[in-house]
Amino acid sequence: MVEIQGTYSGQNTKEFFVGDSLNLLTKGTWTGTIILQRRAKLSEEFVDYRKYYSTDDFNVNESFTEDGDGHYYRLALDISSGSATVRITNYGYTNEGIAYIKEVVDSKNAIVEIQKSFATDAIAEGYYISLFSAVNGYPKCADFFQDRLVLANINSKPNGIWFSKSGDYTNFDEVIKDGTLTDDSAINTSVVARNDYNIKNIIAAKDLCVFTGDDERIVSDGATVTPTSINIRRQSSWGSTDKHVPFVADNRVLYIQSNNKFLRDFGYTYETDGYTGNELTLFVHDIIDSEVKDYSYAKYPENLIYFVLDSGKMICLTYLVNEKVFAWSEFVTDGKIKQVETISENGDDVIYIVVSRDGKRYLEKLAFDMLSSRPIDYVMLDCSTIFTDSDGQGIKIPRLANKLVWVVTSGDMLNVKPQTADAEGNIAIEPTESGVYGKIIVGLPYEFVLELPAVHVTTKGRGSSIGTIKSVTSVTMELRESYYGDVYAREGLRPNPIFSTVRRQLSALTPELQVELYTGLVEVPISSDSNTEGGIVIKHDEPYPFKLLSIARDVDMS
Repeated sequence: MVEIQGTYSGQNTKEFFVGDSLNLLTKGTWTGTIILQRRAKLSEEFVDYRKYYSTDDFNVNESFTEDGDGHYYRLALDISSGSATVRITNYGYTNEGIAYIKEVVDSKNAIVEIQKSFATDAIAEGYYISLFSAVNGYPKCADFFQDRLVLANINSKPNGIWFSKSGDYTNFDEVIKDGTLTDDSAINTSVVARNDYNIKNIIAAKDLCVFTGDDERIVSDGATVTPTSINIRRQSSWGSTDKHVPFVADNRVLYIQSNNKFLRDFGYTYETDGYTGNELTLFVHDIIDSEVKDYSYAKYPENLIYFVLDSGKMICLTYLVNEKVFAWSEFVTDGKIKQVETISENGDDVIYIVVSRDGKRYLEKLAFDMLSSRPIDYVMLDCSTIFTDSDGQGIKIPRLANKLVWVVTSGDMLNVKPQTADAEGNIAIEPTESGVYGKIIVGLPYEFVLELPAVHVTTKGRGSSIGTIKSVTSVTMELRESYYGDVYAREGLRPNPIFSTVRRQLSALTPELQVELYTGLVEVPISSDSNTEGGIVIKHDEPYPFKLLSIARDVDMS
């Protein structure tokens, strides 16, 4: 508290610091002016902040709250007559600054770099060393929840979780008023589990999901989280990895289990009144030959999730929860796929992959599926290059040197030929009679393979069909804008063509001698020696589209 008494003319009082709130009270009978001045820093000039006037009939009693981080104040008094007593009450408060310790001088002194100003340069009576530091470690997990920044898992407290003050994301102070923590105060808590209690990830969905190495928990969004009401509840007990951050797809959280291979979803269900989930990789363990290295989610247009495995191949999940569609496919290319990423382009999510071939890395873009009846509109080759309005002469692609490539050209007639590029990557293309090709596509071939499992049914009178011999007599397929393909009862048996193709020297050309894509139903008879358990394999290796909408099998059982 500062008290100033007497008659002054053109003199200033000493300055004092106000960090929280201030009361100014005058007493006496006086004529003149009292000016309250302030400055934010010692290096700045004082400016007038409040002025009070009296002609023997006025006294001041005013309180106000300080704004900002505090100011230095002083009084300038010009009393022409009478006597005034001015009492200023500087209410106590807590001001915290931040100093980075650059050098320790001795047990009581250190050289610091000020990062957040302190209220005063007086000797500090106490100090705190930051919990987040190079010694203790920095948080490995972060997200936002209920207007708070949430951090978790430092080296010295791997099960720790910290919520910032509400709306103040860099403030992790616990504020006590009248002996009680305020509701907007920061929160310091921890997760306790029986085994591996280290927090691996946190992600805010409908609730705050907390993933440890041992289980999955939530902090409910049903009520406002406060220091005295927070509750971290266990939901399931699978455990997750810290190598990959969970993500939200189709309103559910997807995460990779602690073995870095299996994928699970996690979401609320009304039936259990809690969070449950399924292992989405349960039926594809045979194609997951190594740990997940990278992943990316393409929401539009088809809700696909791509996973790159350490082995260099990529698998893809079609994930449609409401339609109960969970379908996997596998991508294998010449070389090894290293990374995958989704980029939004014109409203669609486009997939880019990094592929390692022959000691070099290539950035490749996955082409979108087309809705076109023109075969030349499709790009059905890996690592391809497209040339437009070219005569096809002098084409050289060094990255394809000594590799088997397919060349697809548009022009006066069909021209699709495989060849091996020479040691410098030169590609030989027949000249066209019209002078130029509208489009030339050169790339690496790949094969589409779809395998349907064996048929097992239960019939009245015969019971289960397991163990009985089955013969697939025919397959009926619904195709859209498709070209060629073979059906096999099993690997190693004779192929059964889906429909006539140029490769079999049958009619599949338009009158203009262009490849004709087929849309509609087609029935494929299966050769008599194809007795199996009812499973079939479909293969397609032409650089043209093959779109299978539905399939039905006619099966005879012995």
